[in-house]
Order: sequence, then C-alpha cells, then structure tokens
Amino acid sequence: MSEEISLNGASNYLSVQIHQAAGMMVTLTSLSTGKVYKLKPAAAVYKLETNIAAGHYRITAKNTSGIGQQVDVVNTQRYQLAEYPLVVNGVKNATASFVYTSLYQPT
Repeated sequence: MSEEISLNGASNYLSVQIHQAAGMMVTLTSLSTGKVYKLKPAAAVYKLETNIAAGHYRITAKNTSGIGQQVDVVNTQRYQLAEYPLVVNGVKNATASFVYTSLYQPT
C-alpha cells in the first residue's frame, strides 16, 4: 500500500494509523531526494519523530508478516480526500486515504 503526500511546511512528527501488532514495515520516502525514513510502531500508530522538510513524499506500508493485516483507511463514496490516490496492490483508489498526521511541534 502506498500514497503520495505533499507536506506544505516543515514537520518534525508524522504518524500513520496502523496498529502496532500489525506486522508492517512503514516508510516515508522523499520523492525529490530518495531519502527513506522508517516509522516505528507505537500503540495505534507508526510514527516518525525527526525534522522533515516541506516537499513531496510517499508513505508505504508493506506487510512483512505473511498473513493479512488490518490497516486504517478512510474510504468515501465519491469524494476525493487527498491530493493523490491510495494505491493497494497496484490499484489506485482516489476516494481512499491512509489516516495520517503531520505536524511541527516546537521543542
């Protein structure tokens, strides 16, 4: 599963709502530099806490367990929630999106 996202400002926290026991590898890839960030499981999300520049990225969730996993996805009838479609097994779904959060938290 993957979805491209645009971060319009700097961030130092990004999370994707996938439960910790899901047996997934979740990454954020910068589409301009190719840099890959690995998100860590934490309760009900996989999270990344590092400085992330504004830009175009791809969130990828890969099942590493070998058995079916549940991932939280918002799906609507006709409304496109996100700028880019969620891609599942190579099929684009413009009315589906990961549930994710990106924000800047002053330290």
